[in-house]
Amino acid sequence: KEAADKLDGPLRQIFVEFLERSCTAEFSGFLLYKELGRRLKKTNPVVAEIFSLMSRDEAR
Repeated sequence: KEAADKLDGPLRQIFVEFLERSCTAEFSGFLLYKELGRRLKKTNPVVAEIFSLMSRDEAR
């Protein structure tokens, strides 16, 4: 927290935007992998399990 408090001006704005994009990308990956796991459950259970594990990892 102390390090973040020391950032100000344009550098702080760039850092905040980076964090927002990172969180959005992680959440998008989670949704994609979760949906692929759900759709492949009947046709290819092994690959579905892999996507489910990947979605769990993205959610962390």
